[in-house]
Amino acid sequence: MTLCVLTAVLGIATTVNLMLTCAVIRRLREIESRPAGSDDKLPAVGTRVGEFSAETVAGQHIDRSDVAAGDSLVGFFLVGCAPCAKLTDALTSGADLSLLDPLFFVSGDAASAEAQEIAAKLGRVGRVALIGAEPELTDAFGGIGTYPILLRVRDGVISQAGRTLDSVVAVPSAGSVRTEAQA
Repeated sequence: MTLCVLTAVLGIATTVNLMLTCAVIRRLREIESRPAGSDDKLPAVGTRVGEFSAETVAGQHIDRSDVAAGDSLVGFFLVGCAPCAKLTDALTSGADLSLLDPLFFVSGDAASAEAQEIAAKLGRVGRVALIGAEPELTDAFGGIGTYPILLRVRDGVISQAGRTLDSVVAVPSAGSVRTEAQA
């Protein structure tokens, strides 16, 4: 009789454990299928860039005045972040960013080889500052909490925010270009 009770209890416990394991696996698959980061963590469009100060890897001082006038592309990257590495490759693979005065911030251990490598790649297309945990700087851009983030800043105000180059830099397709004769 005792053996039958123990077998029944063990069977019930095993079934409950299996159901919980399946629920966890389902939840993990759901989380993994989401794109890197959620768009609700992006800085709000219309946010005015606050005061900040940093130094680029080239020794140049940068602050709010660098994004206060004109059109700028500002990017935030994290050392060791796989989506950040993909975005770095997209930015450095021939995209013409010259009209946007690109400014990139790489967060993490500035002395690490990976941070230096990211800075060298991004340095080919814009100015780069290696930053540690500097909440004043990330708060100045609307509270950067997830990575990567690209911001289009016009006259000191965030006009677009996204996680891909296409989400902040509109590239016209061949069919959308109109000549004066068509207009």
